Amino acid sequence: MTATVNRTDVTGQMIIAGNPVQGSGTTIHGIDPATGHQLEPGFAHGDDRDVDAACAAAAEAFAPYRATTSEERARFLETIADNIEALGETLIARVCAESGLPQGRVTGEVGRTSGQLRLFAGVLRDGGWNGARIDPALPDRTPLPRADIRQRKVPLGPVAVFGASNFPLAFSVAGGDTASALAAGCPVVVKAHDAHPGTSELVGRAIADAVASTGMPAGTFSLLFGSGRGLGTALVTDPRIKAVGFTGSRSGGTALVAAAAGRPEPIPVYAEMSSINPVFLLENALTTRGAELGRAFVGSLTLGSGQFCTNPGLVIAVDGPGLTSFVESARAAVAESTPTPMLTPNIAGCYADGVTALSGAATVEARGTESDAPNTGRAALFSAAADTFLGSEVLQQEVFGSSSLIVRCRDAEQVRAVAAKLEGQLTATVHVDDADLDEAGRLLPVLELKAGRILFNGWPTGVEVGHAMVHGGPHPATSDSRTTSVGSLAIERFLRPVAYQDVPSSLLPAAIADGNPDQLWRRIDGRLTQDCFSLVKEFPMLDGVLFFPVTPFTASGDVDYDRLAEHVAKGVDAGPGGVFIACGTGEFHALGLEEFGRIVAKATEVVAGRVPVFAGAGGSVQQAKEFAASAKANGADGILLLPPYLVTMPQAGLVEYTRAVAETTDLPLVVYNRGNARFDEPAAVEVAQFPTVVGFKDGTGDLDKVGRIVRAVKDALAPSGKQFLFFNGMPTAEVTQQAYRAIGVTLYSSATFAFAPELALGFYDALESGNQELTDALLRDFFHPLVRLRDQVPGYAVSLIKSGVAMEGIDAGPVRPPLVPTSDVHLRELIRITAAGRAVLADALAVQAAV
Repeated sequence: MTATVNRTDVTGQMIIAGNPVQGSGTTIHGIDPATGHQLEPGFAHGDDRDVDAACAAAAEAFAPYRATTSEERARFLETIADNIEALGETLIARVCAESGLPQGRVTGEVGRTSGQLRLFAGVLRDGGWNGARIDPALPDRTPLPRADIRQRKVPLGPVAVFGASNFPLAFSVAGGDTASALAAGCPVVVKAHDAHPGTSELVGRAIADAVASTGMPAGTFSLLFGSGRGLGTALVTDPRIKAVGFTGSRSGGTALVAAAAGRPEPIPVYAEMSSINPVFLLENALTTRGAELGRAFVGSLTLGSGQFCTNPGLVIAVDGPGLTSFVESARAAVAESTPTPMLTPNIAGCYADGVTALSGAATVEARGTESDAPNTGRAALFSAAADTFLGSEVLQQEVFGSSSLIVRCRDAEQVRAVAAKLEGQLTATVHVDDADLDEAGRLLPVLELKAGRILFNGWPTGVEVGHAMVHGGPHPATSDSRTTSVGSLAIERFLRPVAYQDVPSSLLPAAIADGNPDQLWRRIDGRLTQDCFSLVKEFPMLDGVLFFPVTPFTASGDVDYDRLAEHVAKGVDAGPGGVFIACGTGEFHALGLEEFGRIVAKATEVVAGRVPVFAGAGGSVQQAKEFAASAKANGADGILLLPPYLVTMPQAGLVEYTRAVAETTDLPLVVYNRGNARFDEPAAVEVAQFPTVVGFKDGTGDLDKVGRIVRAVKDALAPSGKQFLFFNGMPTAEVTQQAYRAIGVTLYSSATFAFAPELALGFYDALESGNQELTDALLRDFFHPLVRLRDQVPGYAVSLIKSGVAMEGIDAGPVRPPLVPTSDVHLRELIRITAAGRAVLADALAVQAAV
């Protein structure tokens, strides 16, 4: 059963899957290091049975916990943060009592702990942690086809976390290891640090309460107390544990790494262990501000009694007047420093031993003031020549506390030699002025091989919790230099990649599914995008004459959906290669979103899958997105992206406009090159590589430029084998189609098909069969006269077609402003030239029949 104690009471109990559990082993107490007094209650260590129970609960919880959504886990992490903050003064007082840390430092650590939990909630909502990648299938690639391959990251499984001594909150029960593992979808079993057991219980209960209130599986979190060699080893070697997070000593971390490596199934141990965090003072910086640097250095050195893993334990510089000024200033600051309690009696004892060892191997430059208070650490400053340092193992060891060694070098070359001899570090700091930048440039490549974080003109204490931070480094700073324990990248430690090859779409996880339901950034064919990817093999290919219906209106100006259905049905029965509904000929510019949706729905209903149906989208970027979404919702097979309204734009803007729409839909998209949206070659190549962009329709008539675009796009897409279509989209495209065919553009839109499909199809057949005589006759007697009539009044490219539809027996109604209706004189001319075209076609068919 779950605990019923007051949530701010400290009971001395462990927590296993939400239940309070009394240990049966050695009883330990928190110690107030400022007084040496023992704190109540006592905490009995757990044993192997408790490890087994916690690991069994975590293993049982893993499947349902990893199946939770990113949003559910984000809310869980935020609830933990809220619960920790709600503990208020109770938590702060207990941390201060168990650590000797001042209230201000502890208050800040509460904020950091809750802040990093909320950071990972944001990471989950962003979704980039999935690492989604898609390499689309290339069935036609030669010499071998490529399968459809997709990748995402999945959680490793239950994680063991070891609380740290020096950060009772931020690197402990709810610290970065726990937060990142929970974010990844891994249940966590924490071994609390004996230095702050009461703090650990309070925070552990805050997590357990969040587990219960958000409906997470009970085994998502457990908290154990026990010795590192006993319970800790049992935890790491339990086969249900799949990874370990540790912050502590070099010996402790090394032992855990060995235990994990010795398992039948070795697992990763992410151990942060030992670092002396060298500070390099370059010559001109020392010359101009040596004394200032000395004072600032001691401020960083003595912060928190030097009990930061990034404490500056080593200073390296060329000997000279500038370094002398630095040392004199640092001596004075150290001598004035007041000892403060260290975290535990054991840490204080180890610090004293380390200072004694350094005193026997280096020159003592200064010590802090003495104190009779227990467990305090007097600051210590030492110096040694570089040659001495390079030959001494003692001088290169970490002393955890406010102790640092100044290494005096002969020249800049010896500075680099010292840097090259160093072990792996969490940080390396460089102080420079502008005149030092050349030397800093020579030093930087050396430091890149030694440290996880390199900082200039600052001090290493204080680690920002963010997205770019690295708190890690080569051994012995950590056991794995490829990771970080601070910042959003920490989640990567508890994930692994899985590839999904030719998996049926219904089985694909959302992160790599068609349509991108979670709107994630994904790498598709190597490009990072939020595109709603759909399989190229599902793209409805187009062929033949393309039908662009008009939109019929009633006398009152409303859409006449019955006449629309009649018009579309008649056109489809004539045999087009595709239907482009509500596009330019369909007066897209004059349609509202609701009308558009009903028009698309009616068209797809009538077509009933016989040919692909593409719908228009355009205008403002927001409008284009809304129309694209409506097209998808109402059954369209693809989209023709019309130019944005009125504005002129650079090529980059045109690309981004296209990208913004393409990323919101998984429908195949054809871009329209005309008016104010004229692509150059690089822009056309870029948009052609968007996964959902499948075609390029030209309405400019600039054959030289279009020919170059066709060649450039084909060359760019050839390695991937992506199918791509090119359209002649000129008004009355038949007039220019022979020229477009010469540059590789075989598809074209036919406005004529809307009212005289037999003429459109007759011309297409003549062109395809090489019947030049009929092609020329139709151009001479019908298409050229139609163009001359069309050009007499702006907007007649639509008005004439609509009149032609009415002329053929379907009352398509008026056009909407700003278009104007066809005049009676022009209507009579349309009737005449249509009859002339039909006569030419009839004669040709009669001749063909006679033959």
